[in-house]
Amino acid sequence: MPVVLTETRDRAFVVTINRPDVRNCVNGETAALLFEA
Repeated sequence: MPVVLTETRDRAFVVTINRPDVRNCVNGETAALLFEA
């Protein structure tokens, strides 16, 4: 399953961090994926 999920709801762009095993902590890889989103 992807680490960063994106979707559009009405006029909002929603970004979700999907790393429950580490309580959604942001590391370097996750930060880069968030930046790309």
